[in-house]
Amino acid sequence: EVHKNCTGVSNKLILENLKRIDCYGKKIEIRFPYVPGYNDKETENIASFAKNIKNLVGVKVLPYHNYAASKYDALNMKITLPAVLPANEEIRQARNIFANNGIECHE
Repeated sequence: EVHKNCTGVSNKLILENLKRIDCYGKKIEIRFPYVPGYNDKETENIASFAKNIKNLVGVKVLPYHNYAASKYDALNMKITLPAVLPANEEIRQARNIFANNGIECHE
């Protein structure tokens, strides 16, 4: 539901594709864009799903940034990006959740 609320589409196909790639024995690295106020409460769920991927080589927790705000402004578009950036401690905690689930975190 969180993915659908943020992107407008379900993540069902993404999850199915991850499982399919895993069945082929291909190495997988998951990139998790951490966005405060949007998906920050989903870290545990993502870790729980990820620990069942046999060929997972790790996860990258990507701290949200608002670099695109200037592009929105230049195009006279309404800025719909979150205003709050994640604190370093939030990113550390997210990485710890993955580590506590036996998943290596890459920077």
